[in-house]
Amino acid sequence: MTTATAQKEKKTIMITDDNEAILDVMTLMLEDAGYAVKTTVDGNDLRNMQEPLPDLLFLDILLSGEDGAELCKSLKANSKTKHIPVIMLSANGSLEKIAKDCGAEGILAKPFSMKDMLALVEQHTTSQPITPPRYE
Repeated sequence: MTTATAQKEKKTIMITDDNEAILDVMTLMLEDAGYAVKTTVDGNDLRNMQEPLPDLLFLDILLSGEDGAELCKSLKANSKTKHIPVIMLSANGSLEKIAKDCGAEGILAKPFSMKDMLALVEQHTTSQPITPPRYE
């Protein structure tokens, strides 16, 4: 096992989407790449996250009865969770603006490729251990 693979195995990715098929596909892709994966269809699970917190969060904009952008704003306003990189998921044509407005670190437009998803995960998790938290 390479050092890069060992580091990936320690990273936890959380996916919040109300589409079970998306959760299944992303979980398979990420686990195959060596990441630990947690999934939820419920935005309340994000509001009530406990330690250990995920290293990265994929968050759908449209959840059943929830607004993913509002959840993102809430996470970014919370001192416990504001350091977690959030990647917004959606097929919405305004995804980039919505993500910017809510403070997300990135976007992944549906449908997406495995290569694009893994590149985002790598980008937002490899430097995290050496990056100090942002203070405002």
